[in-house]
Amino acid sequence: MLLKCFSLLETKKVDILLTDIMMPGMNGAELSKAVHQKFPEIKYWLYL
Repeated sequence: MLLKCFSLLETKKVDILLTDIMMPGMNGAELSKAVHQKFPEIKYWLYL
């Protein structure tokens, strides 16, 4: 899932990441952290 997300983010311009918390393989908090490390310009809010 993470590689697919990175692939999309490398080809599409996004301003904000909106994700679910409960996902197979990785939760939304983990995904947000990984995306922020690779793409720090993408903003996200984490609401638990």
